Amino acid sequence: MGHYKINENVQVELWRVDDFLAGSMTGFGETDFLATGETEFWSRASGATVKFELDDAGKVVRAVLRVRGQEMVATPVTDPPG
Repeated sequence: MGHYKINENVQVELWRVDDFLAGSMTGFGETDFLATGETEFWSRASGATVKFELDDAGKVVRAVLRVRGQEMVATPVTDPPG
């Protein structure tokens, strides 16, 4: 979970709520994601998916989001806003 950046204008925030993942992206509302694999999640409401790619130590190096048929790569933000 955490903050990710697609580009200078688009950021993604993901957080855990009980046994599912929730998230929001600049220009879109919040949505809930259900696990479809160890590092993959799917939103029943929007059809969006998130797949976390990990390094050898298990740290997230990027999140690949698929929203409305468009694939976007987001990288972790080390100094999130707010």
